[in-house]
Amino acid sequence: RQRQMCIRDRHNAGGTKLKEWKRIAHANGYCIRLGTRREATARGGAAILARMDTFNLTEKDSGRHRELEGGVAYLKVRWQDQPITFISLYVPSQENDRKLFLTKLKNAGTISKDSIVLGDFNCVENTMLDVRYPDGTDNSTYQNKHHGLLMHVLAKAGLGDVYRKVHGATARAYTRNGNTVRTRLDRIY
Repeated sequence: RQRQMCIRDRHNAGGTKLKEWKRIAHANGYCIRLGTRREATARGGAAILARMDTFNLTEKDSGRHRELEGGVAYLKVRWQDQPITFISLYVPSQENDRKLFLTKLKNAGTISKDSIVLGDFNCVENTMLDVRYPDGTDNSTYQNKHHGLLMHVLAKAGLGDVYRKVHGATARAYTRNGNTVRTRLDRIY
């Protein structure tokens, strides 16, 4: 069984959907924290589920976050007597929205050295390693606006890319495979 899961990207749930998801999560032994947007039609959001028995949680630990327009969900737990905050992020894909979101994230102080951050960041750490175009095409067009702001927030908390720590500083992998480009937008810190 999975002990912890993050969901992000194309959902947005209000109170009615949260009640339904809580019922399903609780019936299966999970606590759920859901980031919700104010507008029901808006896309993008974050959720996190964690096993109640693993992290000594109850149904009362479930709920929603409205901070950062639903793009963040977090759950504070203790694991082997250590505080951990699981954070699921959905960073907007539009560059202006991304800058505003990351600035608010930086100012909120949500991420700390005790955080495990999982997310769809909609930007990459390194365009040379995390972006791949089909052979024979120009690879200088990837727009990676405001990734430096994201990297600043993560570095300030002392967090690093888990994939690169395990597989090496020049390892390559892609989490999105499109027709025109492959990217590593989804990461764990």
